[in-house]
Amino acid sequence: MEKKPTIFVKETEEIVKFLGEISIFKELSKESLEKISEKIQIHAFAKDNIVIKKESPGSRLYLIKSGSARVVSESEYEDFTIATIPSGKCFGEMSLLTGEPCCATVKTNEDSLLYFITKTDFDEIISENPQINKHFNKLFAERIEKQNIKSIDLKEYEIALSRYLQKAKEYQYSGVIWKSKRMQGVFKGAEKFSKNDAPVTIIGKPGTGKEILSRKIHMDSVKAKFPVFEMVLPRERRKERIPVHNERRQFDHIESELFGKEKVTYASDEGGKRLGCLELVNNGTLIIKNIENMSLNIQEHFLQFIETGTFIRIDGSAPVHSKVRIIVTTTDISLMQKQLSQRLFQKLSAQTLEVPPLSKHKKDIPSLIEH
Repeated sequence: MEKKPTIFVKETEEIVKFLGEISIFKELSKESLEKISEKIQIHAFAKDNIVIKKESPGSRLYLIKSGSARVVSESEYEDFTIATIPSGKCFGEMSLLTGEPCCATVKTNEDSLLYFITKTDFDEIISENPQINKHFNKLFAERIEKQNIKSIDLKEYEIALSRYLQKAKEYQYSGVIWKSKRMQGVFKGAEKFSKNDAPVTIIGKPGTGKEILSRKIHMDSVKAKFPVFEMVLPRERRKERIPVHNERRQFDHIESELFGKEKVTYASDEGGKRLGCLELVNNGTLIIKNIENMSLNIQEHFLQFIETGTFIRIDGSAPVHSKVRIIVTTTDISLMQKQLSQRLFQKLSAQTLEVPPLSKHKKDIPSLIEH
């Protein structure tokens, strides 16, 4: 018979310090950690207690203060351990954020002390603190890139991530009050483009607010209730005259991030599918930064998607349909025209917005810094 968890009185300073050492929280400011610590509760669990039951509602994020736990696959005869969760780690975060049922059962390996936060309290925190909301949206969106997820859980993981992205809208465009007439005019152009789903190119130097404009177009459009996702295309290292050892690996990573991959091999030597951004963000908006860095190999497939609304996963054969709105950014429209194929450039630049350099609208610098 399982023992009931014991509840302890929490020590705020100790919890803040502990949260700062957990991977999903360590990039947050002390002020943000203190806000989260206010909602933390503490339970002690005896050995072999069930903490999370498979298919139960995703209602809590757990952090192991001391002790350890294991993820198990339950059968009629025995439990099979899928993974071990040591002290200082967390679990239950994806179910907490998405409301998806838990995909596995978690039990304690030994007597353990666990911190936890309920979904109700967590939703309250992120709704009242845009920076915390922004942090978690970015964090869990990036998790799709990890290559060590077992194939039995991959589909559930990606569905959960997609649904989480649909929920995380509010942080993605917080209104900036532009004082200069020049930027007010640019924003009117963004409002105009939000009325259609055609691609948009936003031109401007780094730090001028291209991302803000991209997210405004999304949030003012009918796609606002769907996810918006951002990916950055790095410059090819050959152009920077840096010795290249993993150029092909980098290209493969970008291609699979965009289109997905039909067959992925993980550390466990098990295969599974990887969903790309075009599939995860279906019906929403994909923002591609530094579009001039897109390789010629990817351009061909990307143009096919722009023209037909379909693409094929790497190593796949069946077409995948997606209604993603594309917004791209560049620092130099001439370089973009030089680097992209003529047809792709024409498709992407049919609608353009140019953000003036900050020197031309200095009144807006404080608003940009605050944003």
